[in-house]
Amino acid sequence: MLNNMTLNGYIDCLLHLPVNKKDNLVAPHKAVLLLTILELIKSGEIDRPFIPLTKSLEKAFKATWNLYVKSSGSFKCALNYPFYHLSSSPFWTLVKLPSFECRKEYSLSALKKSFAGAVIDEDLFQLMKDDASRSVIENILIKTYLSSEYPTHSSANVVLSTLAIFLLTVA
Repeated sequence: MLNNMTLNGYIDCLLHLPVNKKDNLVAPHKAVLLLTILELIKSGEIDRPFIPLTKSLEKAFKATWNLYVKSSGSFKCALNYPFYHLSSSPFWTLVKLPSFECRKEYSLSALKKSFAGAVIDEDLFQLMKDDASRSVIENILIKTYLSSEYPTHSSANVVLSTLAIFLLTVA
């Protein structure tokens, strides 16, 4: 986990999430999961850095997916992959259950048998609770991974447009 990370540090992490690509499109799964978490934090449903793997998260993920992802068939709505694979990011740590077995099965039921959930870095959680920072994070995720204008993301354009939005919100 990262410690004492600034918003700029997290922006850098979010701009460089390792993501799958298919048909020259960036897989939206990690961005959709993070947007779902942002919304659950905003609504108060998530009130600490622990992200439980629950039916509520599944339902919210599906709703967020339907909001942002076209039903083109390139990608399927699946919470299991981003929930597991975000562990390659420095701000996301899976919380193993005592029954944890190291295996290569990533189905949702297998994840629930092995993990209680995940913990996000405390600094990132605090930024996600703050309205202005949350807006910046949302814009980064949407413009980088979900905008049809950026089918393969361009970090420079995203940073500049997000910085402009951030400056407008704090001015």
